[in-house]
Amino acid sequence: MINRCRKVATIAQMFYHKAMTTYQIVLNRIQHMRARLTASDPGLTRLITTTKATLSVMTSVFFVSALLALLDQGSLTVSIFAGAMGLLGVLVVFDDTRFKKQVTTALLPISAAISITAGAFLSQYPHASDVVILIPIFSAFYFSKFGSRYFSISMVSFISIYFSSILGVPFQDVPWFYLSILVGIGFAYLYNFIIIRDQPNVTLKRSLRSFHVQINLLFNLIGSYVSSSDQERQRKALKRELDYNAERLNEYAQKVSSQLSNVHPEEIWPGVTKEQLRIYLFDASMLIETLLPTMDDLLKDGAFQNESLQRTTATLLQAIRDIRALRHIDSEQQIQAAERRLEEFKQLTIETQLDSETFFLFNRLITMCEHVFANVRTLQALRTQAIEVKDRDNMEEDTSAEEEDDQEGKDSRMEPTTKKAIQAVAAGSVSIVLGYILTPSQQYWILLTAFIIFMGTDTVGRTFLKAVERTIGTVFGAIIGFVIAQFVYGHTYVEIGLIFLCIFMAFYFLPISYSFMMFWITMMVAMLYDLLLGGITWGVLGARVVDTIVGAALALAAAAYILPKKTQEKVSETTLDYFSHLNKLLNGTLQQLKGDPEPLDLTEKTFEMDETLSQLRTDAESMRKTPGATTRTRIEGWITRIATLNYYAKHLLTPTAEIDDQLQAVIDQLNEYINDNIDTIQLLLKDERSHAVVWDVEVLPSHMAYFNDYENNERKLTDSYHHFYYIRLINQTLVSFATDLGAQTERTSV
Repeated sequence: MINRCRKVATIAQMFYHKAMTTYQIVLNRIQHMRARLTASDPGLTRLITTTKATLSVMTSVFFVSALLALLDQGSLTVSIFAGAMGLLGVLVVFDDTRFKKQVTTALLPISAAISITAGAFLSQYPHASDVVILIPIFSAFYFSKFGSRYFSISMVSFISIYFSSILGVPFQDVPWFYLSILVGIGFAYLYNFIIIRDQPNVTLKRSLRSFHVQINLLFNLIGSYVSSSDQERQRKALKRELDYNAERLNEYAQKVSSQLSNVHPEEIWPGVTKEQLRIYLFDASMLIETLLPTMDDLLKDGAFQNESLQRTTATLLQAIRDIRALRHIDSEQQIQAAERRLEEFKQLTIETQLDSETFFLFNRLITMCEHVFANVRTLQALRTQAIEVKDRDNMEEDTSAEEEDDQEGKDSRMEPTTKKAIQAVAAGSVSIVLGYILTPSQQYWILLTAFIIFMGTDTVGRTFLKAVERTIGTVFGAIIGFVIAQFVYGHTYVEIGLIFLCIFMAFYFLPISYSFMMFWITMMVAMLYDLLLGGITWGVLGARVVDTIVGAALALAAAAYILPKKTQEKVSETTLDYFSHLNKLLNGTLQQLKGDPEPLDLTEKTFEMDETLSQLRTDAESMRKTPGATTRTRIEGWITRIATLNYYAKHLLTPTAEIDDQLQAVIDQLNEYINDNIDTIQLLLKDERSHAVVWDVEVLPSHMAYFNDYENNERKLTDSYHHFYYIRLINQTLVSFATDLGAQTERTSV
């Protein structure tokens, strides 16, 4: 009996341990997924905006429906139009300040009222509305050069005319639509500025939390990467995930930095200025960018076969991860623990035989860690000091950087907004004609597709991608929407709930995937037609798919043949902007090395370079997806070189001590050649020079011997050697880029 009880107890204990292990695994997985979701929406801006839009639609529809039922009026179209106004009132207002947004929102009802009246009145005159509806299309693009407000007003005007024409709004019912306009825009105003109003300080705090979550995810991944040294397949998968998440971290840092223009961080973290927060973001990002190649090289060299080095590296990563900068005022113990781990790491690297390149990366990593620790200490000291000073009368506000006037003269060519307006009207005119031929009952579906595709596309390539994405999303949305509509037919409340769900999902995922957004919109249309028409047929959805394809093709044709802007032109313009930022950063770095009392805000300049690089990737997306191997290979090489330049240039922003006089002269000479090479590249990009020469600079053996001896004897990286190393790499990359553009190379020495 006793043995049986022991056996039962052993089995129970085994099951308990297994259950607890499974529970812990599931819990860790849930926490991991929660962290990813938090990090994927920095500041929760997507969630908040989509929630406001969905609530605005719901309350507008329900309020107007209840009011009409109370007044014994049964027009469902009035309720739907109120929902459309509630949606537009949230989503089409893009002004940069709260006051400007309020003014724009207040002007929307006027635009909608005039347009719905015109649409209803002109419906009795054949084809009059066909001409009038082209006016807001032209205005939306042409007047957007004066501000986003004019696009918002024109967009609401277009939707109002479209709605009145499609549904055949009787002129005597126009007053009811005035009511729906006031209710829809009113609820949009209520959610935008009162109930869920924008709070820049809260958004910044949430965005920084997302930034920290992403960093922690990366530290966890790096730890797994280090421990996977003997598993090749797992290591490759982790490397891809690391590269992806490192790119996301850079985007989050850009987003936080861009939010600082309208926020004073000292109101959230007393004593912390905008510049100091930008430096903190930059240092944290650069620490990750330095960690990744260092760990990669160590793995390739088999350094982590040394269990002691692997264990020390893991404890260092954990110690850095545990530092709660800006989240806990007293983080001194965490910093000291990380410094002890760093010292152990440093001693171990000295004892380990490493090649010069890997040793350089190790020292760079150690330098970055020390710099991050010092920066966190500075932030902590500033916060502590600011909290202790309770009775100060005035808080010193961080002045914003001076705006630079980069206009080098007006371009005599036609402005992009004018080109887009002409293209949209041309495509719209043909769309209306084809609409009457293909789907007379819904003659503006093709027009709507063409108009929306032109939004946010400024090149032929971008227009092509958006047209393809819209078509794919519409086709799959129509199929799935039809199937779901068959299952929920007759269940009115279920259909209404699904419609609101589709609205939320469509606009939540819009910044991520336009195809996914169109998938949900088409599903919503399928269920909306099922609700309004008492059933949906393949004929109706098939007509929508055909109209989408035709509208997309017309938009693409107009962009390609009427005043076209080639993708290569846009890529060249963005690349020119990047080299302009790079040149300013290099010159500013040298000024800082020479002790300039007021150097350029170099940290902000690096974020501008990051944003330009991101824009370049977006502009070149269609070329990177082109089937032609030559085009794709060339643009991939182009972007790779610029990304390499970006990486090297950011390493120049390190704390500057005393620069070596001998090296300072060498760096000055190198920089002169680099400036000349950048000027040459810019002329080549503008097609202003057919024969160009770039300088391939060779460092004299005497200088190289000096540095090699310094490195081997001192085993310590100075600012002199660091700047020299990266400036050389920058010039080598510039030479490679220029020769790819057709420049000739001449060798020189310093």
